[in-house]
Amino acid sequence: MQQMVRDRMRFARLRLIGTRRNVMYRDGQGNITAALALAGEELALMQTPEILADMGVMLTMLAEDKPALFQQAVLRYGEAQDVAYRGWVQSQRQQWGMCAGDDAGLPGVMRDWVESPGVTLLEKTSNDYPR
Repeated sequence: MQQMVRDRMRFARLRLIGTRRNVMYRDGQGNITAALALAGEELALMQTPEILADMGVMLTMLAEDKPALFQQAVLRYGEAQDVAYRGWVQSQRQQWGMCAGDDAGLPGVMRDWVESPGVTLLEKTSNDYPR
């Protein structure tokens, strides 16, 4: 019972911080630095791909003025991908009754699409995209 109460309090805190972050972010027009700090607070409570990807977006926006932040953005996007992948593997284990180690045949996370075998990238120019 105590664990359930602690979990509910954590989720309530997570939602409160998330609401404050959305107010700060204001569809990308608000205080991005403050929104990023609040996302860090959310991340301390629960690591989700959504929070990590949102942090990547905010860091990318801030990198316009501080290019050194771009590498941090790339790292956050990668972390989001890793967390999402681990969640997917866990769901596959549950769905198919797999144990750790049985998932050796599952595909991994593709980091470099250009260097990956069997992947063909089409060259596109800005004229190829609809306006």
